[in-house]
Amino acid sequence: MKARFLSLPTALALATSALLFCPAAYAGEAPGAPADISAQCPESGAIMIADPDNERGYYQCVDGTAHKKVCLGPDSIFEPGTQACKDAPITVQCPETGASKIAHPDDRHMYYECFDGTAYKRTCPQQLAFDPETRTCEFG
Repeated sequence: MKARFLSLPTALALATSALLFCPAAYAGEAPGAPADISAQCPESGAIMIADPDNERGYYQCVDGTAHKKVCLGPDSIFEPGTQACKDAPITVQCPETGASKIAHPDDRHMYYECFDGTAYKRTCPQQLAFDPETRTCEFG
């Protein structure tokens, strides 16, 4: 049997029609979308609404339906003003002068590098973890 390939315009048309005739993919509320969030979703267009119970979470409203989402990364939070995920403010106490390295409190693959009172978040290379005793990334 000879393989058949669709042209790009034909493939796009089929994919689009499949979405249009498959309302289950877009109908109803996403699991966990409270009624007060769904009521804020516009009937057309898309917006994002902060999850009032989780600073990392938000609801993506698409054509009146709320879809629950979560910002990726251990320090990511949703910022309603910009409608985007961003890194949470760094709250590490760095020495006023000099340089040092401080372990991340929740992720052993991350650490903070301090220079003259300012902290910079760093990530160890893949498969390495930060060792607070040696203050280096090592196989862990």
